[in-house]
Amino acid sequence: MTECSANRAQTLCGLLHNLLFRGKPCVRLAQTLRDQRRKCFPIDAVQQRHCHLAGPRLQFGLMESMSKQPAVLCDIIVDDVTWRCATRPRRAEWLMAIEELVASAAFAIDSKDSSETAASLHGRVSIEPSAIAVTLRDDAGTEVGRLQLDRPVIGPVLREYLRILKAIEGSGLSETSPHFEALDIARRLIHDDAAGLVQRYFSGVHPDQETARQLFSLMVMLTHDMSRMSS
Repeated sequence: MTECSANRAQTLCGLLHNLLFRGKPCVRLAQTLRDQRRKCFPIDAVQQRHCHLAGPRLQFGLMESMSKQPAVLCDIIVDDVTWRCATRPRRAEWLMAIEELVASAAFAIDSKDSSETAASLHGRVSIEPSAIAVTLRDDAGTEVGRLQLDRPVIGPVLREYLRILKAIEGSGLSETSPHFEALDIARRLIHDDAAGLVQRYFSGVHPDQETARQLFSLMVMLTHDMSRMSS
């Protein structure tokens, strides 16, 4: 699984190149990319148990039998060093992403006692030299969940995601162009895989897929200056 994840970006780019420049229809390209994704990343039982978000309300599905308590994110902060080193425009971008994340985030907490009342979570993102870490605490300040993505784990995904963003930005293609749609498909597939990585590495607290996607987007913003992406 880990080896397949590491090679996934190269496989996707190969598919994009072969299919795009041999004149294959975009519909066939999309199907080919999805088939390759299923082959490398079969859906496992852990991912199927995550709750799903529908608007501001939680829907549990398979999580009901696991005695997990729903939780909402009240706030999330960035570590002091990363915050102090950022420009004002980047901080404004981060605050906007955090606001959107807090407004819609949905988690479930490992709990011995099942409860339908949503718990409150307070988060902190730390950009460290060797890893990206997210800690979640309850109202009492007790750590209830933690995510740590070491650089060898998250680095390849970040690099490939940014490479595709740069390709889209510099392509000059119309959004209706088959080439543009193919790149966008690859971007969304890698984003989904990154969200799955976030879900698998979280302990104690389990984000739904959309929350995991938003967390990854925040990580991208915190580790890379998106205003310089096209330069």
